[in-house]
Amino acid sequence: MTCDEMFLAYRMFSPDVADYGHFPASWHFCDDIFKEGMKTAAVSQDYYEETGEEVPMPGDVLAVTDQDGSPRCLVKVDSLMIVHEDDLDSITPRYGEGRLFSLLSFHEVFR
Repeated sequence: MTCDEMFLAYRMFSPDVADYGHFPASWHFCDDIFKEGMKTAAVSQDYYEETGEEVPMPGDVLAVTDQDGSPRCLVKVDSLMIVHEDDLDSITPRYGEGRLFSLLSFHEVFR
């Protein structure tokens, strides 16, 4: 199943959702989402500039993909804070390099 197919299947149950973004992850991180049901991660602001992806906002749906780009699940963003790298704790997964990160809290909505 592609990201688009996964999103269209989810949209059948939530027709008010207009579109989705992407969230790069690792297998370990995807497994944590599945076990815990909710997760927090930090994505470098540089990642968004390099890829052209928009910074997600609360309520946005993101396709979580593994390192090969294969879709694993859809998550919904609960909250977003822009934080300096020094303000992140050591257990928060980080994606990308930089000084500023989008700290996202989200929960799984479709697998």
